[in-house]
Amino acid sequence: MRAGPRRGTIAAALLAQLAVVVVAGACGRTGLNPSAAPEPPEAAACGLSTCSGCCDPNGDCVAGTSADACGSGGIACGTCGATEECTAGLCLECGPTTCAGCCAAGRCQPGTTQAVCGSQGSVCQACPAASTCSGGSCLAGAIVLFGGEGSASQLLSDTWTYDGVSWAQSTATGPSPRDGHVMASLGSTVMLFGGLGASAALSDTWTFDGTSWNQVTGAGPPARYQSAAATLFTEAVVFGGRSNGAGDAGTAGLLDDTWTFDGASWAPVTGVAPAARSGYAMGQATGTLGPEVFLFGGVGVGGPLGDAWKFNNAWSSLEAMGPTPRVGHAVAALGPQLVLFGGYDPTAGASLDDTWIFNGESWTASPILGPPARYGHAMATLHGRIVLFGGIDTGAPFDDTWTFDGTSWIQLEGAGPPARSGHAMAALP
Repeated sequence: MRAGPRRGTIAAALLAQLAVVVVAGACGRTGLNPSAAPEPPEAAACGLSTCSGCCDPNGDCVAGTSADACGSGGIACGTCGATEECTAGLCLECGPTTCAGCCAAGRCQPGTTQAVCGSQGSVCQACPAASTCSGGSCLAGAIVLFGGEGSASQLLSDTWTYDGVSWAQSTATGPSPRDGHVMASLGSTVMLFGGLGASAALSDTWTFDGTSWNQVTGAGPPARYQSAAATLFTEAVVFGGRSNGAGDAGTAGLLDDTWTFDGASWAPVTGVAPAARSGYAMGQATGTLGPEVFLFGGVGVGGPLGDAWKFNNAWSSLEAMGPTPRVGHAVAALGPQLVLFGGYDPTAGASLDDTWIFNGESWTASPILGPPARYGHAMATLHGRIVLFGGIDTGAPFDDTWTFDGTSWIQLEGAGPPARSGHAMAALP
């Protein structure tokens, strides 16, 4: 009988093989094999608890702040209408409550460029070619200066522009030499009227668009000089002055008529008006009824004046106490207020160097030191600052340029127009 393997030995071998199979199967099922990567967990679905924006058609969470995918809190994204903006996940009409810039075709734009300018949800506008967009507003591109009387007592007919950085002389041919004329901003141009020529007062009207002067035809106010003009909405307002009959001294020939000019034609204004005068100043400020033209001072039949008047289709006097009576001063707007500087006090026989602020109801004397005393200077507003040029005290006229921002007067460096007085300036929109 042949001998076989022992039964205990065979059983032990089978158990050892079975253990190897079990261990290998366990490693395959539980990932205990260090060389095998774990499976990623499934992403949670877009919804209220997983998305602060909105869920797009693909089920993805997006910011929910655009007009074509608007929403919040994990809701399904919506599409805003043609005139709506997505604000805080809601489709709302473009306007002051939804847009810090301006609205164009119902969409909110930054409103910071010359082509698309605006703020606080206003309708976007394109600024004129000579303007810039700053703070959502179209700011005048340049100040225009014309004429005056030079240092050798000669009448001037040159045109200069100031862009906020430097002066430049224009080559445009325009009005004849003169001083004591008026200028005012009007639409996309500045207008010029009257003045004193070589032998007589003038009555011609001109407009300047930044490139060329154009004379306006048609009847207008009688000839005059030493008057003043200011812009009110879409018209220039001219009052008073001195006609041909008087020299620089005396009170003959003083006028008390009011005229408005719309860029094409003149119209007289009837009714109560200030007393006849010359050498006063006018400017626009914001009064109790909104924008109004304010007039101060000058010289009348009884001598120097210190009264104030306002005009908004009709004149009315103001009781506000303010600067001392004077002539040859200048005013310009600074925001809603009006700033007055300098002039000449005939009673004291001295030029003045004081600065006053008028808020539409009352005057406040400013303690800020500014330019040297003078009269016959001109002021206009550019980019939120008042620009002052020239004038005269005793002796030769000035050729200096100053700016005022409500806080300080600063004298500017650099070449500019020749010294002069009796010139006029206005901002070109």
